[in-house]
Amino acid sequence: SSLNIRSSIYDVTNRCNLKCKMCGVCEHDHARAIARELTTEEWKSVIDAGHRLGTTLVSITGGEPMLRRDLLELISHARSRDMAVHMCSNGLLIDEEAARNLEKAGVGTVSISIESPHKEHHEALRGKGSFDPAVQAVRNLRQFAPNVRVGVNNLITTTNYRDIAAMIPFAESLDAHQLKSAP
Repeated sequence: SSLNIRSSIYDVTNRCNLKCKMCGVCEHDHARAIARELTTEEWKSVIDAGHRLGTTLVSITGGEPMLRRDLLELISHARSRDMAVHMCSNGLLIDEEAARNLEKAGVGTVSISIESPHKEHHEALRGKGSFDPAVQAVRNLRQFAPNVRVGVNNLITTTNYRDIAAMIPFAESLDAHQLKSAP
Protein backbone atom coordinates (compact mmCIF):
# COMPACT_ATOMS: atom_id res chain seq x y z
CA SER A 1 0.00 0.00 0.00
CA SER A 2 1.19 3.49 -0.76
CA LEU A 3 1.43 6.32 1.73
CA ASN A 4 -1.38 8.87 1.66
CA ILE A 5 -1.27 12.22 3.39
CA ARG A 6 -4.89 13.37 3.40
CA SER A 7 -4.36 16.79 4.96
CA SER A 8 -1.43 19.14 5.24
CA ILE A 9 -0.73 22.40 7.05
CA TYR A 10 1.28 24.89 5.02
CA ASP A 11 2.90 27.70 7.02
CA VAL A 12 3.42 29.94 4.01
CA THR A 13 5.10 32.79 5.89
CA ASN A 14 6.72 33.70 9.20
CA ARG A 15 5.71 37.33 8.74
CA CYS A 16 2.84 38.80 10.72
CA ASN A 17 1.19 42.19 11.14
CA LEU A 18 0.44 41.64 14.84
CA LYS A 19 2.48 41.05 17.97
CA CYS A 20 0.35 38.56 19.88
CA LYS A 21 1.40 37.73 23.43
CA MET A 22 1.04 33.97 22.90
CA CYS A 23 3.05 33.75 19.67
CA GLY A 24 6.71 34.21 18.80
CA VAL A 25 6.29 34.89 15.08
CA CYS A 26 6.61 38.65 15.58
CA GLU A 27 10.12 38.08 16.94
CA HIS A 28 11.31 37.17 13.44
CA ASP A 29 13.10 39.78 11.40
CA HIS A 30 10.77 40.48 8.46
CA ALA A 31 13.52 40.81 5.87
CA ARG A 32 15.04 37.52 7.00
CA ALA A 33 11.57 35.90 7.12
CA ILE A 34 10.92 36.93 3.49
CA ALA A 35 14.32 35.61 2.42
CA ARG A 36 13.57 32.25 4.05
CA GLU A 37 10.10 31.87 2.52
CA LEU A 38 9.60 29.43 -0.30
CA THR A 39 8.99 31.12 -3.63
CA THR A 40 5.71 30.81 -5.50
CA GLU A 41 7.16 28.07 -7.72
CA GLU A 42 8.59 26.21 -4.70
CA TRP A 43 5.19 26.28 -2.97
CA LYS A 44 3.53 25.04 -6.16
CA SER A 45 6.00 22.17 -6.14
CA VAL A 46 5.06 21.38 -2.53
CA ILE A 47 1.36 21.48 -3.47
CA ASP A 48 2.03 19.18 -6.43
CA ALA A 49 3.91 16.76 -4.17
CA GLY A 50 1.00 16.80 -1.73
CA HIS A 51 -1.35 16.04 -4.60
CA ARG A 52 0.77 13.04 -5.59
CA LEU A 53 0.63 11.84 -1.96
CA GLY A 54 -3.17 12.01 -1.92
CA THR A 55 -3.63 15.28 -0.04
CA THR A 56 -7.24 16.43 -0.27
CA LEU A 57 -7.20 19.24 2.32
CA VAL A 58 -4.65 22.02 2.70
CA SER A 59 -4.70 24.40 5.66
CA ILE A 60 -2.81 27.60 4.90
CA THR A 61 -1.48 29.50 7.86
CA GLY A 62 1.57 31.47 8.94
CA GLY A 63 2.37 34.06 10.35
CA GLU A 64 -0.33 35.91 8.49
CA PRO A 65 -0.88 34.31 5.07
CA MET A 66 -2.60 37.44 3.71
CA LEU A 67 0.84 39.11 3.70
CA ARG A 68 1.91 36.92 0.76
CA ARG A 69 1.32 38.64 -2.58
CA ASP A 70 0.97 35.25 -4.28
CA LEU A 71 -1.56 33.83 -1.80
CA LEU A 72 -4.45 33.76 -4.29
CA GLU A 73 -2.23 32.05 -6.85
CA LEU A 74 -1.27 29.37 -4.30
CA ILE A 75 -4.91 28.82 -3.35
CA SER A 76 -5.89 28.54 -7.03
CA HIS A 77 -3.06 26.09 -7.64
CA ALA A 78 -4.18 23.86 -4.77
CA ARG A 79 -7.77 23.98 -6.05
CA SER A 80 -6.53 23.00 -9.53
CA ARG A 81 -5.17 19.85 -7.87
CA ASP A 82 -8.57 19.07 -6.33
CA MET A 83 -7.48 20.08 -2.84
CA ALA A 84 -9.93 21.79 -0.50
CA VAL A 85 -8.33 24.91 0.97
CA HIS A 86 -8.74 26.25 4.51
CA MET A 87 -6.98 29.41 5.66
CA CYS A 88 -6.29 30.76 9.15
CA SER A 89 -5.95 34.53 9.46
CA ASN A 90 -6.04 37.32 12.01
CA GLY A 91 -8.45 39.06 9.63
CA LEU A 92 -6.79 42.45 9.55
CA LEU A 93 -6.31 42.40 5.77
CA ILE A 94 -9.65 40.88 4.78
CA ASP A 95 -11.65 43.76 3.41
CA GLU A 96 -14.51 43.47 0.88
CA GLU A 97 -12.16 43.03 -2.09
CA ALA A 98 -10.00 40.44 -0.31
CA ALA A 99 -13.10 38.46 0.71
CA ARG A 100 -14.32 38.38 -2.90
CA ASN A 101 -10.86 37.42 -4.18
CA LEU A 102 -10.45 34.61 -1.65
CA GLU A 103 -13.75 33.12 -2.76
CA LYS A 104 -12.85 33.54 -6.44
CA ALA A 105 -9.50 31.79 -5.87
CA GLY A 106 -11.39 28.86 -4.37
CA VAL A 107 -10.78 28.98 -0.63
CA GLY A 108 -13.43 26.85 1.06
CA THR A 109 -13.10 27.92 4.66
CA VAL A 110 -11.46 30.80 6.50
CA SER A 111 -10.92 30.85 10.25
CA ILE A 112 -10.48 34.25 11.88
CA SER A 113 -8.74 34.48 15.24
CA ILE A 114 -10.86 36.33 17.78
CA GLU A 115 -9.85 35.74 21.38
CA SER A 116 -12.90 37.10 23.16
CA PRO A 117 -16.20 38.86 22.52
CA HIS A 118 -14.77 41.58 24.75
CA LYS A 119 -12.56 43.96 22.81
CA GLU A 120 -10.26 44.65 25.77
CA HIS A 121 -9.56 40.94 26.36
CA HIS A 122 -8.91 40.26 22.66
CA GLU A 123 -6.61 43.28 22.38
CA ALA A 124 -4.76 42.39 25.58
CA LEU A 125 -3.63 39.27 23.71
CA ARG A 126 -3.40 40.45 20.08
CA GLY A 127 -2.69 44.18 20.39
CA LYS A 128 -4.52 47.50 20.23
CA GLY A 129 -6.68 48.04 17.19
CA SER A 130 -6.94 44.33 16.30
CA PHE A 131 -10.49 43.52 17.47
CA ASP A 132 -12.68 45.60 15.15
CA PRO A 133 -10.87 44.56 11.94
CA ALA A 134 -11.06 40.88 12.95
CA VAL A 135 -14.80 41.14 13.58
CA GLN A 136 -15.23 43.05 10.32
CA ALA A 137 -13.29 40.32 8.47
CA VAL A 138 -15.90 37.76 9.55
CA ARG A 139 -18.66 40.11 8.38
CA ASN A 140 -16.88 40.79 5.08
CA LEU A 141 -16.46 37.10 4.39
CA ARG A 142 -20.10 36.34 5.21
CA GLN A 143 -21.36 39.23 3.07
CA PHE A 144 -18.99 39.25 0.10
CA ALA A 145 -17.89 35.60 -0.04
CA PRO A 146 -21.14 33.71 0.59
CA ASN A 147 -19.74 30.35 -0.55
CA VAL A 148 -16.88 30.46 1.95
CA ARG A 149 -17.46 28.82 5.32
CA VAL A 150 -16.28 31.09 8.11
CA GLY A 151 -15.00 30.04 11.50
CA VAL A 152 -13.88 31.85 14.60
CA ASN A 153 -10.80 30.44 16.33
CA ASN A 154 -9.68 31.35 19.80
CA LEU A 155 -6.88 30.30 22.05
CA ILE A 156 -7.85 29.77 25.69
CA THR A 157 -5.51 31.66 28.01
CA THR A 158 -5.56 33.06 31.53
CA THR A 159 -6.72 36.36 30.00
CA ASN A 160 -9.84 35.04 28.27
CA TYR A 161 -10.85 31.68 29.77
CA ARG A 162 -13.86 33.23 31.52
CA ASP A 163 -15.16 34.38 28.10
CA ILE A 164 -15.46 30.90 26.54
CA ALA A 165 -19.21 30.47 27.12
CA ALA A 166 -19.86 33.96 25.73
CA MET A 167 -17.97 33.05 22.54
CA ILE A 168 -20.89 30.87 21.38
CA PRO A 169 -23.53 33.62 21.15
CA PHE A 170 -20.83 36.01 19.88
CA ALA A 171 -19.89 33.68 17.00
CA GLU A 172 -23.59 33.15 16.29
CA SER A 173 -24.14 36.93 16.19
CA LEU A 174 -21.47 37.13 13.49
CA ASP A 175 -23.20 34.31 11.57
CA ALA A 176 -20.04 32.20 11.76
CA HIS A 177 -20.33 28.60 10.68
CA GLN A 178 -18.10 27.26 13.43
CA LEU A 179 -16.24 28.10 16.62
CA LYS A 180 -13.00 26.40 17.61
CA SER A 181 -11.36 26.93 20.98
CA ALA A 182 -8.02 25.44 21.94
CA PRO A 183 -6.06 25.59 25.21
